[in-house]
Amino acid sequence: ELYMQDFAVRDVLRLSPENPGERLPQSMGFRIEPGGSESNVAIALAMLGHDVFHVTRLPDNPLGDMVLHHLRRYGVDVSRVVRGGNRVGCYWTEIGIGPRPSRVIYDRDGSSFATWESDTIDWETAFAGAEWLHVSGITPGISQIAANTLATALEAASTSMKVSLDLNYRGALWMYLEGDRESYVQERMASLCERCDVLLGNESDFCDALGLREGDATSTVERYYPIVETLFERFSRLQVVGVSLRDSLSATENIWSGLLFRRVAGRIDSFEGPTFDLRHIVDRVGAGDSFAAGIVHGLLMYLDTPQKILDFAVAFSALKHTVRGDTCLFLEKEVWQVIEAQGTGRVLR
Repeated sequence: ELYMQDFAVRDVLRLSPENPGERLPQSMGFRIEPGGSESNVAIALAMLGHDVFHVTRLPDNPLGDMVLHHLRRYGVDVSRVVRGGNRVGCYWTEIGIGPRPSRVIYDRDGSSFATWESDTIDWETAFAGAEWLHVSGITPGISQIAANTLATALEAASTSMKVSLDLNYRGALWMYLEGDRESYVQERMASLCERCDVLLGNESDFCDALGLREGDATSTVERYYPIVETLFERFSRLQVVGVSLRDSLSATENIWSGLLFRRVAGRIDSFEGPTFDLRHIVDRVGAGDSFAAGIVHGLLMYLDTPQKILDFAVAFSALKHTVRGDTCLFLEKEVWQVIEAQGTGRVLR
């Protein structure tokens, strides 16, 4: 049984202009849909056939009900969700086109999760039957209360549980901090990394969240090797590092791939994923969450074949770029069909 635990106010409502190409100030109609990093991972894994629990705090009102219905719709167990607080956080998204980048505006202060004190839940009950715990680096950026709740939850997690962490650094968050924000963020994120088995991120995540920078080598693997080597040296529990790679030619044309590193008998093995030329991106929000879900799925299903793990994760997250909204809604067989067709988009009959 796979158990995905949500400790971010990432059970949020996403509002984006109803008509593609509109900017936020000009739009008269908005598409409203639930979203969020950990809930995206939970839904993706449920779609891939895993038993998934989701734990968060939502207000006991119709907007909270909307989020629960969204999760249930895709097979996520929400029986451990806590109801309380006054509001669901939200964020406004303006989808970029061509040279115009996407834009995100957060509105999360005072949300149900941001004000959720950790002593109001029995963590032993919340973790009952869990084999895997997934958390996000977005959580400690929401509020000091959220940061403390996440720390308490990780302390309560059973040592037998696997823990995956998506660094998910968001510069527009962490606004509650005063003084040396950079040092605090890196110290807080390092404390989370000490408790995880699987770490996920991209180039900016490793730099901004942990202060690590890639090398100057030509090979992509060699460029990231100094980062990964440092991670394995600093965090003794860490076994796997997944890196999503994006080369943004424009907002709607990207080159997408990934890397996987694992620690085996004192050595570091590395693997390079396939490359997808994404020329007509519909929505890139949630691609990193899909990559994370693909890695977790692969580690559960193809543990002894790391190349297969990475191939699946890269293809799964590439497919996310073709779907509007936060969530990657593809079945495992559909992902392998894309891999076997080498991403040509050939009609399936």
